[in-house]
Amino acid sequence: MRRRIWTFAGAVLIMMGVMAYPGYAAMKELSGTPAIDQNWMGTETGYRYSCGPRSAAEVMAYWALNGYPNLMSAPPTGDVPDKSPQIIGLFLSMVKHTTYDDYDFERTLAEPRLVDKLKSFLESKGYRGTVELAGFGNVTFDRIKNEIDAGRPVMLLVTAWYHWMVVKGYDEESRQLRVLWGHPDWEQILERTIYFPSIKAAETDPLIGANAVYIKFDDRIH
Repeated sequence: MRRRIWTFAGAVLIMMGVMAYPGYAAMKELSGTPAIDQNWMGTETGYRYSCGPRSAAEVMAYWALNGYPNLMSAPPTGDVPDKSPQIIGLFLSMVKHTTYDDYDFERTLAEPRLVDKLKSFLESKGYRGTVELAGFGNVTFDRIKNEIDAGRPVMLLVTAWYHWMVVKGYDEESRQLRVLWGHPDWEQILERTIYFPSIKAAETDPLIGANAVYIKFDDRIH
């Protein structure tokens, strides 16, 4: 029943501030961010309701292309979507390191174990970095903008939509975010543009608001 309710909620997202991929000239975005088709990945691995691990895998695949290749067994293919064995392996690792195999992923968001496990993944691959959880009520457009400006994609949970996504761009004037959505639309496009006000970022209630994960690499450990 719970899944059916949230599936229905996802079906009405277009009415809640989600748009298909338009070509906004003012949109600044990170190029080459690997994209995963969550529907396909679910069929391949059995983890169908797994937007959290999928988003984490997309972020790690991005960093594998940008100076931290040990995060994956081989580089991302550059295909959209990426359906390679190495992206499947990374996804399965993120299932473990986002605690998806222990609890519902979205419920771990208020717990330090999510941060600790993702950080331990970086260290296990020979890298040092920080993993920061924004906290409900603390997600801001300016912080997301600054992360994108610094070349760092952001994991974003919108609880009201019951969905994790990866922010890869923004339009400051219109207050829009470009995200890797995970599910293809009718044109098989995996990206969306969402209005920042629609995510209820100032809402502190975990059942309504939004949360974000910021990952920053420092240097190699060895």
